[in-house]
Amino acid sequence: MTGNLKRLGVPSAPMDGQERLALLHSQMHPGSREPFRFSWQDIPRTGMGTKDFIAPDSFDFRQSRTFRIGQYWGAASYLQILASELSDKLLAEILELDAEMTVTMHIQTVDQLKAIKTIKGKLSDIGKMKVEEQRKAVRAGYDPDILPPDLITFSKDAAELLADLQSRNERMFLLTFTVINIAPTRQRLENDVFTVGGIAQKYNCALKRLDWQQEQAFVSSLALGYNEVEIQRGMTTSSTAIFIPFMTRELRMAGPSL
Repeated sequence: MTGNLKRLGVPSAPMDGQERLALLHSQMHPGSREPFRFSWQDIPRTGMGTKDFIAPDSFDFRQSRTFRIGQYWGAASYLQILASELSDKLLAEILELDAEMTVTMHIQTVDQLKAIKTIKGKLSDIGKMKVEEQRKAVRAGYDPDILPPDLITFSKDAAELLADLQSRNERMFLLTFTVINIAPTRQRLENDVFTVGGIAQKYNCALKRLDWQQEQAFVSSLALGYNEVEIQRGMTTSSTAIFIPFMTRELRMAGPSL
């Protein structure tokens, strides 16, 4: 993993237990006003577990479209990707916003043979739909070559996807893309969600609020590797790669500046 990241020009190091706890503490204490105080010696001395040191004052997941974390308001949404082609500026614009949020991507690889089999199955279904439309056309007495535009588009896209998987060394991935917005007031939260939704719309995507799944989405956004939001979008290697934000090195002003 470290080697792969190094090839992209990104230095990385595995986190130890204390660093992971510090990261989870920062995610659960928005506004970062609460300092993280913890040492391993505190566990036997106080009888508390690691969760006690990172837990916020309170959680409230009783509402369907928002949640409370301490004094802050939160809202969990997922990105519905409608575009056939995406620009890497989508992620850059979302991350440039002056708002407190966590963007999470869960990417799961699909076995190549299984992916090809699935696409072939979809092509067969589209072929069957074409035949049915042509039969309808003959019965109604008009040209059977006139097919619904959606059917033509789906057929073309599926054929291109199959060609990518079979001959262009592409693989298939399942992507779950969630955005957790957190703000000190409910009005500010709604404004932030609206702004992110506007950016998504610009790139032919939709930001959909998760109903009654706020808790599951929040758990999925924590640095634990769980994904409890079962909303996935099939993507090829090149489509998934545009969401990886390691294309440029960021300048850090620690020590002498370059």
